[in-house]
This record gives sequence, C-alpha cells and structure tokens, in this order.
Amino acid sequence: MEATAQIFLSYAREDKKEVEELYQKLSGAGFKPWMDKEDILAGERWRSRIQRAIKRSDFFLACLSEDSIDKRGVLQWEIKQALDTWQEKLDSDIYLIPVRLEDCEVPESLREFHWVDLFEEDGWARLLEAIRVGMERRGKAIQPFQEPVPFEPYPAYEEPSPGAEIEPTPKKNPIKVWWSSQESTVKAALIGATATILVALNFFSGNPAPEIVRHVLGMNPTSMASAPTATSTSTLTPISTPTPSHTPTWTPTSTATLTPTQAPVSPTVTPEPPTATKTPTHTPVPPTAKVTDTPRPPTPTPTPVPIVVPQPAGSIALTIYLRDTLTETRFAALSDDRPNGGMIYEEGQFVYGEAAVQIGDTVYHFDKPEVGPGEPEQLPDPWRVEFEFAEELVARTGNQKGFDSKKARFWVGRLDGDSAIDENNPYSLTMKLYEGDALRKSIQVFFAVADALGVGTGGGPGGKTPPPP
Repeated sequence: MEATAQIFLSYAREDKKEVEELYQKLSGAGFKPWMDKEDILAGERWRSRIQRAIKRSDFFLACLSEDSIDKRGVLQWEIKQALDTWQEKLDSDIYLIPVRLEDCEVPESLREFHWVDLFEEDGWARLLEAIRVGMERRGKAIQPFQEPVPFEPYPAYEEPSPGAEIEPTPKKNPIKVWWSSQESTVKAALIGATATILVALNFFSGNPAPEIVRHVLGMNPTSMASAPTATSTSTLTPISTPTPSHTPTWTPTSTATLTPTQAPVSPTVTPEPPTATKTPTHTPVPPTAKVTDTPRPPTPTPTPVPIVVPQPAGSIALTIYLRDTLTETRFAALSDDRPNGGMIYEEGQFVYGEAAVQIGDTVYHFDKPEVGPGEPEQLPDPWRVEFEFAEELVARTGNQKGFDSKKARFWVGRLDGDSAIDENNPYSLTMKLYEGDALRKSIQVFFAVADALGVGTGGGPGGKTPPPP
C-alpha cells in the first residue's frame, strides 16, 4: 500500500501567503501537509496540538525568510520541538528540512541541515526528491507526483452547409436488433417453444397445422393429410369443450372415491412393560484401575525472579532537567554541583521538566516517548519523588503545578507577563526522594526569567516590577 507523507509546515505570520501556496502544492502532489491555520480546530489547545503534530509528522519544513529568522515566539519553539524529535531519528533519516522562501541567512541551529531554496527554479523538484528519498529510507514507498492529463473537449458541432443533402439515419427494427443479439441456443429454444404452442392450438381446434408450423417442424402436406385427425378430434372434443352433462358423471365417482371403505386400524404397538426402565448393566471399574490414580512426581515450582533492590542511600544522586530553555541545548541540567541555572527562561514560556534518579549503579530517567526493551517504566517500590515549588513561582504561573511521583516528571505552568526576575533573586524548586516514608535525599535548584521584550529584567532599568515576596 502506498504511503502518504505528513509534512509539518512551520512559518512566521508574515510568510502566511507563501506558506499557504506551499500547502496547496503539497496537497495537490498527494501529500498530507499540516498547518496550524488549516488543521487546528476552534477550542483545541494549540500548543499540545502542535506538539503531537510535530511528533507524528514524517517531515518538518522550517519555512525561512528575512521576517522569520530573527523573530521570537512560536516559530522558534516549534524548531526546538523538531530538533528534539530529530534526536530520536536515525542519522540517515531525512526529517528536518529548512526551506528558504527568499534569499536569507539560515539560523545557526539549522545550518547542519542542507536546505532547499524554494524561490529557485529547481527548488520545488528538489523538495519533492528529498521527501521521496526520505520515505524510501523509512521503508515507505510513495507514488511520484504526475502532472494531470489536460482535458480535451469533444469537437464542436458543425452546421451543414446550405443546400447540402443530409442522409437520413436509417431506423432499425428493435425486434431485429434484439433477435440478432441473442445466442443460437436461445434462438433454438424460442423457435421450438413457439412451434409447440402453435401446433397445440391448431390440434385443439381441429384444424391442420398451418404452413409456417409445417415449415418449422419439417412436415410436408402429405404427412399432414394422412395424420389421423378424426381420432384426435373425437378424443379431445369432450376435454376442449366440456358441457354440463359431464359434471354429474364424475362427481359421484369422486365422492365414492373419497368415502373411506375401511375402519380405522387401531395401533398395533404394544406398550413396553414397566421393566423397560433398566438399571445400568455395566460393572463400575474399581478405582484402582484408573490411570489417574497412579502416583506422579510433583511438578517443580519455578524459581521466582529476584527483585533488584536499589543500593543504600549513600550512593544516591539527583539531576533536574528543565526543558524548553533559552540555552543552546534547549535544556538545563541542574544538580548539587550546579544548582543555579541562571537566566534560562523568558516571560510566556512553559516551565516543565523531569529528573534523573541514580540509586547505586542504576539510573532511572524517563524522558523517552516510549520505554525500550528491558528499560524500567517507573521507579521501583518503595521509591518515589516529590516536587515543591516556590510560592512566587506558583503565583506567576497561575497555580498549574503538578508532578508524577513514579516517573520523576513535573510541570509548573506558563510564566505570565510580570514574571521577569534577575539572577540575584531567582525562582526555586525542590525535589525530594523517599524510600517509603523515609527521606533519602533532596535538592534545591534556581533559575531566573528574562523580560520577553528584551528591555531589562525585573527591578532593572526599564524592567518590570519584581514579583511579591
């Protein structure tokens, strides 16, 4: 079955017209493009909808122009999401394709990917070739795009020239047309049935067969004249023209025939004597004769798989990963050695992440979309984690906080427009590791938030008012 590639289109609002044209061309080429304006329904949560689309798409097209390369916002966030998804691909996979809509500089984060210049004459063909090869490397063949066959209308009707003779169209006899379309076996059956009916009608009326019947049946006048017609007439006349005198003749006979001449015969079956209900005649087999009574050796009980218990608390380490940050790697790893991440967020971003828990020689980290063979799905019992967030951080994110105690994941919420704060007074969050009810280890990390306008940080010149204590 031929596959249809889903293609995510990432763009800036200034390039909306050009990207809509690209959307229509990809759709006309048999692909399934994805664009927020076309594919997000009213009422859907756009951020989670975009994240799912990026994960499920076969290709991510970063549409670049002079207006988009230096613009902050959703476009940069989508590119970071695509780079995270690309980390899960094979090195030979084609997934992230920078598409230049005009002559512009490619952002540094995308320069390692070979881009396509859509404004060049061969840009569209090169993009189709990259999509085709990318699907083939995944083992999915797609149908190459073919130009539609131009429509050729019927030739126009031409009026005959004056004085020209128009030959009338001969009318066909519908019976002849129908008869010529039948098979020879059907024709023979119809001829035989017609001839039989005609012969029967003429015999009943006492007239000799007409010429057509004789011709059909192969009869000659001599044989027809010598046929014993009188016998046939005298025999069939009472039947073909019945008179009332025949009615009383056969009615009594019919009545006499239907009158029973014998008395009902009583059943001859003699009921069985009461001894018919017999007791079983077989002799029960003694229990000692049963095969199942033979002693069998006991089935060996399988040895239970030992449960790996983490080592004591002396070898425990915690690392907190804050995701979707402003850093070059798009995440900040904070631990006891580096508890302060610095200015890693800006207003309007969503603060979330997960933690890696090392217990002895085992590291539990659940940041993958799917668990691989042999990998743990969650922290083993009785281990669990808890996260605590600073009150001012919760206030600036609208109290959207939460965490998963077994997978070591947490989410704080989206920073509001007054959440900027400098590095001298950062936000904090605390992670605690428990073994049952016993606290084994805790860690507190810090980070600051930049002003989204880039004017300054909270409390600084031109900045916003610092959050309440």
